[in-house]
Amino acid sequence: MVAPPWAAPNAFPNAAFRKAIAVYNDAFRAAGIRPEQGQSLAWDPALMLLDALRKFGFDASPTTIRDYIAGLKGWTGVNGSYDFAAIPQRGIGIDWLVMVRWDKKSKSLVGVSKPGGL
Repeated sequence: MVAPPWAAPNAFPNAAFRKAIAVYNDAFRAAGIRPEQGQSLAWDPALMLLDALRKFGFDASPTTIRDYIAGLKGWTGVNGSYDFAAIPQRGIGIDWLVMVRWDKKSKSLVGVSKPGGL
């Protein structure tokens, strides 16, 4: 099945991505939670918002925050490296997806493709 890169991080040699994955996994491990799809979908947007608030402060307008996020290029999270100029509204293309299979023994997803499903 298709999965975001956090499900099979070894398929992606990008150093910034590996750092993002380590932070993500460490945070959930410290909370005693095994992260899954739902957490990953909220993780990157939440960190983008935090970055905007760090840059502009808590008085930033919604327009300022939206414009900041819409202008991100090269911002890397657990779902890949975002480029909202190239891929408006989404920021990530299919080159950050990977094919995975469920491994019953380890009870985890295992990557079976290269980035983009190759």
